[in-house]
Amino acid sequence: MVASGDTFKVENVISAGPLATRQIPQDWGVKVNRFWIDYTPDGNIDQFYSDLSVVGDRGEERDRQTIYVNKPLRHNGVTFYQTNWGIAGVEVQVNNSPVFRLPMNRKRQEVLKQAASHHRDSLRKSLQRRLEVARKSGNEQLIGKLEAEASYLGIN
Repeated sequence: MVASGDTFKVENVISAGPLATRQIPQDWGVKVNRFWIDYTPDGNIDQFYSDLSVVGDRGEERDRQTIYVNKPLRHNGVTFYQTNWGIAGVEVQVNNSPVFRLPMNRKRQEVLKQAASHHRDSLRKSLQRRLEVARKSGNEQLIGKLEAEASYLGIN
């Protein structure tokens, strides 16, 4: 995964013959300017896009293209494809803390889904208990606020 704004170089290439070594870029890298997803009207994913810049060692832009599936970036004999549509990782920063990079895998994604489900259940139960207490005490103002909160969170 390369996050928007990050730059990477082509490295750790296993050479496959005498011609391959010359194609490994030595003086340039690729910057991911932006990544975005287009959706169909019914909410399904339509296409993934990456706006990429080929940059020299001093950061000067040499080429810029938007790539998507089956429309790769080709530069000096090297081809970059839009491939993985899954989330490879998440970057988290709170206030001025260091940026934490959390790699994602199927197990972690499943754990996050379960955590979100448990959190939603906890919110629902808490709101139900608070509503019961507010109704018993007849506090109409609090009842209205709690019902609005439940509606907003979609956990009626």
